[in-house]
Amino acid sequence: MIIVSRVWIIRAFFTFALAVSPTAWAQRPVAPQILPQHTLGLIRIPNAPLLAERFRDTSLGQVFQDKRMQPLVGQLYRSAQDAFKQVEQVIGVPLDQLLKIPQGEVCVAFVAPEDREQEQGFVLIIDTKDEIAQARKLIASAETIAARNGGNRLTEKFGNEEINIFTGLGPRIFEVERDGAFIFTTSRSIMETVLANLNGAGVERTLAETEKFATVMNRCGGEDQPHFVWYVDPIALVRRLASGSLAATGLALFPALGLDGLQAAGGTMTFSSGEFDQVQHMHILLGNPRLGVIDAIGLASGDMTPETWVPADCISYSTIHWDLRHTVNVASRLFNGLMGDGQLKRRFSSGLAGRSAPMC
Repeated sequence: MIIVSRVWIIRAFFTFALAVSPTAWAQRPVAPQILPQHTLGLIRIPNAPLLAERFRDTSLGQVFQDKRMQPLVGQLYRSAQDAFKQVEQVIGVPLDQLLKIPQGEVCVAFVAPEDREQEQGFVLIIDTKDEIAQARKLIASAETIAARNGGNRLTEKFGNEEINIFTGLGPRIFEVERDGAFIFTTSRSIMETVLANLNGAGVERTLAETEKFATVMNRCGGEDQPHFVWYVDPIALVRRLASGSLAATGLALFPALGLDGLQAAGGTMTFSSGEFDQVQHMHILLGNPRLGVIDAIGLASGDMTPETWVPADCISYSTIHWDLRHTVNVASRLFNGLMGDGQLKRRFSSGLAGRSAPMC
């Protein structure tokens, strides 16, 4: 499914930092090539400065740059700076410099191995290039905050790599600087896997090599490099995070409802692409054959040409091809399969009878 829109209502602020030489960075594999294969969720910006630049070319971006809007925009920014003052005193970096720190790829991912005995955790990758000085101020500030909380900064060897370990910041944070990027994880085992993939010595597949991720992302291509990428393995994520008897009961119903056929979902966003302000690609990977709730969706292919009554100056247009009869039939079989034969019809009939008015 492809959605094209001229209305853009998403803006993100990235307040993480760190890094080194811009020439060395070009040699580093991108995030999907170093993340473990059991990455269940991903949000990625391939190039943060390019995202900001292309957003300024959109209609919303041009509105912010309009001279008539400058007083309002300036006032909002000054209010944000004032509100940030207390944070600035702690981290030692003002807001305007903090927002400049991401100078390349930014990625946040959640990794959860299939073996529940192995620790799950997050991975953060940030390219800062020539903003390394400001980035290292944040590292020093993190060390100070950790010391105030009774923690400290340790250094250990992971093979040939020197890894910083921060305690006192909640979960242990593992950090390494490599090829113009800072990589953070909340798990030792995840950091070891990421480093092995980074060095080309990984024994397991990376996320980029998994069939689910590759299938979804290959469908999200376009003429321009995407400026925002997301990916999720929803069923695996629920199974990994669910706990308790109620969650176990719900998970047991997944096969009966056909929900385990929802294998993955992902998408990309591109700004100022050709004549469009924003182009979104969103794709869902489903099992075959489709069963249960997944089969009940009843979507079909068809002509995407706008109808003749859609005006040429339309800002946003959406169309969907839905086989409603198929949806009703599958939903009926699914309900009766869980509640008993004929239950849907009986409940529907009793509901109508209870609402019927007496005839005079």
